[in-house]
Amino acid sequence: MTTAKRRIEKLESGLTPKQAILLWLQETHAFNRMEEYVCHLKTQPDSAAPLHKLTIQVAEGVKQILKGKPKEEIDRAVRQAYKDVLFLFFLHQRVNGKLITEQRYYWSQAMLLTSKLGSMLREQSVLDLYRKGRDAEEPADDVSQLGSLLEDVQVEKKGQSAEQFRQQVEHWRELALRFLPEVHTLRKAIDSISDRYFEGQNILFSSDAEGLDELLALVEKTVNIFNESLVVDLERLERLLNETGDRQEGSPLTIDLARLTENTQVAAKEQAAYLVDMAKADALDLLGEPRKALELVDRHV
Repeated sequence: MTTAKRRIEKLESGLTPKQAILLWLQETHAFNRMEEYVCHLKTQPDSAAPLHKLTIQVAEGVKQILKGKPKEEIDRAVRQAYKDVLFLFFLHQRVNGKLITEQRYYWSQAMLLTSKLGSMLREQSVLDLYRKGRDAEEPADDVSQLGSLLEDVQVEKKGQSAEQFRQQVEHWRELALRFLPEVHTLRKAIDSISDRYFEGQNILFSSDAEGLDELLALVEKTVNIFNESLVVDLERLERLLNETGDRQEGSPLTIDLARLTENTQVAAKEQAAYLVDMAKADALDLLGEPRKALELVDRHV
């Protein structure tokens, strides 16, 4: 073993909890997914297990710093270092577990909104063509073809009223406003935890981080299409009807994504606090302090 390698091993064997967890993050996130990391661990000796490795590193770090101090003082510091590093480890696991558990639901909701929006856009387009063709007295064959299209999108041949179509749009908007805050709340909670406890390092595995970014991009694109391609045309029609006195002005339909995201601040703090407390409880329970662990859990029951 070279002198440089021995020096590195000595440095890595004595670390603070923050140093140990950040080093572990670098090693762990060389894998794209948590499943890949777990499969890798199965091929390694027990000494490579993160809980074993991290606790040894921080214990050695305390002993180096407090060398020559009374044993009782060292023991207390070692136990505190255990709590700190285990908390950070379990916080990482809690955050990744939360995303892995929820991402199938998130994607299903996003795809549902995308599908429903596509159906409404097609319906709107065919309705417009049919009405224009009928009003302009187009040839019977052309109007008949448009009528067939209307049947394909399950719209009555007589055409759907603006009020009925607006109800569909409002229903889509309600679904979106229930779903969008959930995704943005988790994103903000993750970013908050990363900044506060992990010096801004990404605590998600790369595949999951990319998936979350792609999900947020899809949601933003879908909302923009809703606002620009559907709501604009519908509200323009309603303004024309208002001018003729045919209907009352409806409530605004545009989704303000920036405001919606800003309004998730409180929920994100609450979710971050929950994940933090659960991670602390995990650490305390492992170290034989179940009563203190339960006190933390009780805050969220």
